[in-house]
Amino acid sequence: MKHSKLFIVMFCVLSSPQISYAESETHDGFFLRLNLVGIGYTKATAEENNDKLEISGISNLIDIGIGGTVYENLIIHGNIFGPIIIQPSLKVYDNGILALEGDLKGNVNSIGFGAGVTYYLMPINVFLTGIIGLATMSINDDDGNTIGETKHGLSLLLAAGKEWFVSDEWGLGFSGSLIFQRLPDKNNDLKFMVMGLGANFSVTYN
Repeated sequence: MKHSKLFIVMFCVLSSPQISYAESETHDGFFLRLNLVGIGYTKATAEENNDKLEISGISNLIDIGIGGTVYENLIIHGNIFGPIIIQPSLKVYDNGILALEGDLKGNVNSIGFGAGVTYYLMPINVFLTGIIGLATMSINDDDGNTIGETKHGLSLLLAAGKEWFVSDEWGLGFSGSLIFQRLPDKNNDLKFMVMGLGANFSVTYN
């Protein structure tokens, strides 16, 4: 008799609608996103009077985010982000006339750090991300030596993407990003305006 009562209690507990279980393919807990492989275009421009310096080229807009879920499908995170331009082109304008043009052997990057927020639209698993932070731009030669750099300045990134779950916690997808930066030169009063866009493959754990 005691055993039958125990079975009845266990059945009632297990069948109660108040008991909830962790669901698979949801956005909760620890968050990690890696956007390391992609392609885009970035241009950095500095103007003074009628003179202008322009650096541009094909770029990879990277973004590494680590954080956690604070509410259903809402995530806050810290980020390392920014564009890397490989062998960019250089143009110098004097009084509005092109005076110098060539290619830089090396790279120009304006990687920074900041804080961001991501929201997932479920169940379609589309995300929207905004990040704000600080960045510096450095111009590097083929040997990795820095031949020019800026002070810290504002860096803002907006992104949207789509992911597919490949397990309960891991997702693969792609995203499109826009970045805007305003970076003061280290040695004079010039200010570089950096604008870029990119498309990336994303790997996410959440």
